[in-house]
Amino acid sequence: MGLLDQGIDVSNIEVGGNDNTPFPEGDYTLAAALYEETMSKAGNEMIKIEFNVVGPTHAGRKVWDYFVLNQQVGLSRLKSFVGATGQDASQVLNTDMLRSAMGKQFTASIKVEAGSGQYSDSNKIATYKGGAGAAQPRAQTEQPQQAQATPA
Repeated sequence: MGLLDQGIDVSNIEVGGNDNTPFPEGDYTLAAALYEETMSKAGNEMIKIEFNVVGPTHAGRKVWDYFVLNQQVGLSRLKSFVGATGQDASQVLNTDMLRSAMGKQFTASIKVEAGSGQYSDSNKIATYKGGAGAAQPRAQTEQPQQAQATPA
């Protein structure tokens, strides 16, 4: 018996629901969700990272960036991403640093890149900025007060 043999009521489901139109340019809080070590079409080693938009608007949307590892631009952008997550990017970049950057919120400037040929316009990360910015307010935590020393 197949999954659809019992029928699934789709009468209340809207067609579409997958908005791929670019959202407005500006600063957004992002968090890296997934990364993949892969090869570019030209045969160069590359890291592909999927980022989730956290806020201040368009939460849940996704943006991707590609870091070609044998190009200065790709390495510079990878270093900027790692640094934006609060890590010391002056060290040798390695898998542990990349894994540590995953899920950490930071601010990025998003631009709209014009499509060409079969590709439509899309969002791209223009620059990586440090910290999560004003988009995501952080909860204030009270620091424990150290007891005053009393003379003996």
